[in-house]
Amino acid sequence: MSLTILEAESFKQRLERMYEYQDKRHKWPNIVAVRSRPEGRNTIIKESFLGNNIVTNDGDIYYSIKGAGGSPATNENFIQGRLELRTSSATPAKADTYAQITGVQSTTRHAIDAGYPKTPDTDTDNTAGGSKIVSYRYSYLTSEGNVNGILGGAIHDNASPVSGTKLLCHFTISTFDKTNSDTMKFFCNHSYLGA
Repeated sequence: MSLTILEAESFKQRLERMYEYQDKRHKWPNIVAVRSRPEGRNTIIKESFLGNNIVTNDGDIYYSIKGAGGSPATNENFIQGRLELRTSSATPAKADTYAQITGVQSTTRHAIDAGYPKTPDTDTDNTAGGSKIVSYRYSYLTSEGNVNGILGGAIHDNASPVSGTKLLCHFTISTFDKTNSDTMKFFCNHSYLGA
């Protein structure tokens, strides 16, 4: 018996939605959440949700130190950064720390997938990956990260977060729910396109 996986929309439709998102917001969607949901017997429906992230000031410092071959401070462990989602509206800003993640859902706190961050991302579900892009991936099982009304989130330092914990990035995303029937892959992409 084989499992049928159906895209909620074709690859062409997904690209068109990304372009539409960019046209409306004047930004390229660099957050991609791919939710896989069972639909009947032996069928999975995959649906993508798009968003934008901003690399924080602490994230800029982290990338600068890594680019110069240095070792970031112990409170800047973004190579093992945790993803955490939120359900309240917020406007991500460069100076954000953990205190600015409103409506944080600690049950969504998740470790990065093995082999990430990386470039280029070989996972075809990451429609915002590429050779000039660092991709972070977080994979949730059906028992993980179940929450209604996801609106955004952040990648924070590996330590248990307190109000001043540093963020690599903070983002918003199209609203969606994750239930205990769903699995999810969450991609956060940072590009270096220059002028």
